[in-house]
Amino acid sequence: SPGDARLPGLLARTTVFAFPSDVDTFGYAVLEAMAAGVAVVARRSAAVPEIVVEGETGLLTDGSDASLIASVEKLLDDPGLAHRMGEAGRARALSKYNAELTTAALVEVLLEAKDVFDARAGS
Repeated sequence: SPGDARLPGLLARTTVFAFPSDVDTFGYAVLEAMAAGVAVVARRSAAVPEIVVEGETGLLTDGSDASLIASVEKLLDDPGLAHRMGEAGRARALSKYNAELTTAALVEVLLEAKDVFDARAGS
């Protein structure tokens, strides 16, 4: 489960993280795997294509069993590629989705919304 202290260590021992779900709208599990340096194979749905850079941090599939299996096999057959994607994914997760940046962006949006509200309320 998210926040489990054992999760990063468990993920770090894997070569590929397969995420065939189409119901997780943000893809938090994908980010956890990327932060652990694991190449991701995920279904092209919801926010996942915004998180996973196709061919750089992982592979995106159409959701069919055949495409998921082919993508996982591609990374298992080429550990160097899986490693490079895992490292790129880790860098992306830590630089783009870290708590400090996310919090700062949220504060900025909320302050802008407050300014709009104040302007409308004052007129």
